[in-house]
Amino acid sequence: MGLPRESRAGRPRSPRRTRWQLTLIGLLLLVGVALVRGLHAMPLPRASHASPAAAVHGYLDGVSAHSAARMRRYLAPSARPQLAASARAIDRARLQLVSIIVTGIDRGRGRAAVQLVATVCYGPRGRSLECRLLSRHPLGLTSSLSTVSVGGRWYVAEAIMPTA
Repeated sequence: MGLPRESRAGRPRSPRRTRWQLTLIGLLLLVGVALVRGLHAMPLPRASHASPAAAVHGYLDGVSAHSAARMRRYLAPSARPQLAASARAIDRARLQLVSIIVTGIDRGRGRAAVQLVATVCYGPRGRSLECRLLSRHPLGLTSSLSTVSVGGRWYVAEAIMPTA
């Protein structure tokens, strides 16, 4: 790496100390980025049809409870024909959603995409559940749910369909 740099006191600065300082600066930058990102994250609002995130909350509560009736309540009328197949796939995968946080909402005219960070647990019956971050999930799930406004009420635009 070359010769050690001179410090202000006239003593050479060791390469090991310089690397440690660079590592510390990198960690502090990483923590700063995480804090800024965290300021934009928010928990899901109370389940309702008042906003895209609230509709997503109601729908995901139904998914975690394996309740087709609760999922249907927050699923857009045009997507309800997909519900039976989706509910079977969710039940077969024993899908559970844990620690859901909204990281962003992209709104358009009568439509919105709700971005999420969540932990998803799943596994076949008779085995323990395996948990992973939604963004790294092998069941083909997405970290963004589309929503649509119908008659002034928000609904999830399509049923999720785990691929296992």
